[in-house]
Amino acid sequence: MKTPTMPAATLAERVGWSGSASLFRAKVAAIRPEYAPPDPADRLVHEPGFQVQCDLWSPHEPLPVGAGQHDTPPVLVMTSAFSGFIQARMLPSRTTPDLLGGMWTLLQDAQAVPSRLLWDNESGIGRRRPTEPVAAFAGSLGLEIKLLPPRDPESKGMVERMNRFFRQRFMPGRDFRSPADFNGQLEDWLPKANHRYSRSRHGRPDELIVLDRERMRELPPVTPEAVFRNAVRLPRDYYVRVFSNDLRPWTRRSLGGSLMSPRGCQMGCVRNAVSDLLENHDGYYRTRIGQGRFAGCEGRCRRRHGVVQGLRGLR
Repeated sequence: MKTPTMPAATLAERVGWSGSASLFRAKVAAIRPEYAPPDPADRLVHEPGFQVQCDLWSPHEPLPVGAGQHDTPPVLVMTSAFSGFIQARMLPSRTTPDLLGGMWTLLQDAQAVPSRLLWDNESGIGRRRPTEPVAAFAGSLGLEIKLLPPRDPESKGMVERMNRFFRQRFMPGRDFRSPADFNGQLEDWLPKANHRYSRSRHGRPDELIVLDRERMRELPPVTPEAVFRNAVRLPRDYYVRVFSNDLRPWTRRSLGGSLMSPRGCQMGCVRNAVSDLLENHDGYYRTRIGQGRFAGCEGRCRRRHGVVQGLRGLR
């Protein structure tokens, strides 16, 4: 039958039906499935080492982040499409440098690079196309960062289900003293989560990941740049706004009592871990002044959990 979806009224006209219209429609509805074409069905087959799905989720309850403040920092989750192996880490924020640093940290833990990272329209990654730092990050690793169209969570349903899995299996009954404590507890729990049996895959993620990573590439010899950098001209009061904080550059010479007045200041914030942001300031905020000279900085804190008061003498 060429037109299996032809309306019943049209069929009745073509065959010259003169009886009850409702009876004819009932008869057509009964025999129409026999002439309907087969319903196309597609099952995705994920090749080993090809794709890792990425997403962010936040704890449903705030946790202490230092200086008497509470917040819900984002958690980066990366799930292998073939093996279902889960990696996760809490980040300071959803900004591009933090997302790149989090992805690089998890890739270093895996000691392998997949062919594709799948993201939705996260503002720190890009809308419709990757941002310039994200594109540079992908190019240095030799992978593709694919952005999904808006309102399409089903395309990365694996990592979406993992977010629900975290809320149901990891979060209940736990107390966290800091984001570093959150990452520590999460690191201890993930081996148990990756050892569960997957009926759809007929195996355990921590066993299937071996084949997964055999098909991935090795880490590049050059570390990709995942650092916030901004070159500014110092204003008259020598305070520079970085992440909602007013920072005042100080050179090594100024630590002895005199403040140098360079014309330009290149700020670099190295964001390696949440603990660096919230607890251990050594090595977190760095100020590069003039011709490559590192210095400390004195800050007037504006951010809720960005305590940078009296930070001086960094190396």
